[in-house]
Amino acid sequence: TAALPRWVLELESLLQTNPSIAVGEIGLDNFHFNDPVTKELSTDMEIQMLAMEHQLSLAIKYQRPVSLHCVRAMGPMLQVWNKVLHQSSGKMKKYASPSTTKHKLPPRIYFHAFGGKAATVIQLIRLLEPKPSKSKKKKKPRDAHGETKEEEGSSAQDSSIPSIHTPTPETPLGPKVYFGFAPIVNFQSPKTLNVIREVGLERLVLETDHEEAYKVPTTMKEGLRVISEAFNITEEDLIRITNKNTQDLFMYDSKAPTVMHRSG
Repeated sequence: TAALPRWVLELESLLQTNPSIAVGEIGLDNFHFNDPVTKELSTDMEIQMLAMEHQLSLAIKYQRPVSLHCVRAMGPMLQVWNKVLHQSSGKMKKYASPSTTKHKLPPRIYFHAFGGKAATVIQLIRLLEPKPSKSKKKKKPRDAHGETKEEEGSSAQDSSIPSIHTPTPETPLGPKVYFGFAPIVNFQSPKTLNVIREVGLERLVLETDHEEAYKVPTTMKEGLRVISEAFNITEEDLIRITNKNTQDLFMYDSKAPTVMHRSG
């Protein structure tokens, strides 16, 4: 088998020495061109997809959140996810270890500055948040009159005991998908508010997509105003909810100070 690229080994080393960092921003871009006339991409899509596959493989192995960039490339991105999910590529085996082979996905998945449709939100959640298989219920024995009876040595379950599907510290929740919307990128489309409502408050993270820090406060205020109006809640409640989401997304300690966070 071919050796892994040096940058992959360097990324793995960074993840090993920094146990609390996420993987990202990674993803696919079908918009930036070397030549706008020929539409030749700055980086060939096949190369981008292979790079993303390497990056996702490491995020799965080390169980780190991923932040995703996707510009006009949802089709290729879904191809990568399906390839990783079904482990159809031999490259996945290079990253496997006894403690991680049970994981098929990163623990948290964030779509930064999401520009997809409302239907795509549903599709991504169904793909990336697989539901646990339901266990078959054991049939109780019946007496001569057809009434159910308790087995010898058993008793009715105490209501204080959680059911088998109730998450506990020993059985953590599976992967969860989050979405962010940057005012300078997404708010130009009249469809964005419907997409945001489809995402719902429980999956929403605030962001601006600014590189210059001085621009963040103004754009963040715009995002707060527009999104809080879309859900008919106060800006204070939106801050509280999205801060909690951000802490879960990046798997911060729940006791950490709550601050306004800008992702992406």
